[in-house]
Amino acid sequence: MSGSSTTVKQTTRRLGPSMRMAADLSDWDSSLLNLVTGQSGQILSSHYRDEWGHYYVGQSYPMQFGKVDARRRCD
Repeated sequence: MSGSSTTVKQTTRRLGPSMRMAADLSDWDSSLLNLVTGQSGQILSSHYRDEWGHYYVGQSYPMQFGKVDARRRCD
């Protein structure tokens, strides 16, 4: 995450992008996601920024599209 001779490091402990996603178009269940502000995104939530530490060290979470149980559909 330090960048290279042609890129700038965009992440510090106080500054970084809002999300990282690596989509595997051949196998959606292998796609990875990390939300810096956590699942809630609400500053008063106990889950606010709970994914920041993992984001900073380069760890992401599997998206598991195949495990979604759709309850309704919008047409």
